[in-house]
This record gives sequence, C-alpha cells and structure tokens, in this order.
Amino acid sequence: MREDFGKYADCLRIMQIQASPTTKDFWETAGMWSLVRYAKKHNAEMIENPSFDGWMQVMPIVLCDFVTTESGDFNKNINEKIMAYNRNLVRGVLATAG
Repeated sequence: MREDFGKYADCLRIMQIQASPTTKDFWETAGMWSLVRYAKKHNAEMIENPSFDGWMQVMPIVLCDFVTTESGDFNKNINEKIMAYNRNLVRGVLATAG
C-alpha cells in the first residue's frame, strides 16, 4: 500500500469498481456483455480481496455498478464492511475527544 495518502487527508476519496468489456469481438461485446452479469462476479470478488479493508482506510466511499445483485451475498457483505469501518472511525474520534 502506498504511504503518501496523508497529503489527501482533507479530501474526499471514492473507491469505484467500474465494468468494462475486454473482448476483442465487437458483436459479442455489443450483444452478450452484461453489466449485471459482470457485477454478480466482480462485486463479490472486490469485497473478498485481502486489500479491501486497506482500501477502505484511504477511500472510505464505495461505489459499485448494479449493486442490486445478491450474488456472493454482496449487499450484506458490503454493508457489514461499511458499518465496521464507521464503527472503528467513531471509536477513534471518541478516543481522541475524551
């Protein structure tokens, strides 16, 4: 993980998973590629990535394409990650305020 994120401490940083087709065949891309199908696979993989909690520390806002999917328990898991991050953030604020 890069160590120079301190210079962005007062900035809004957003983590976004963005879908893009990677096929070379135009007709396959135009006719078969699906953002919903992509999200079913990649949204869950993003949360399972061992670096995800570290990403949350430097990019605490998470945007994902088509998060209506329940594949891989995505909605449940992302909400748990966000709640855990916010609880730790509040604990840190309360510890320094007291």
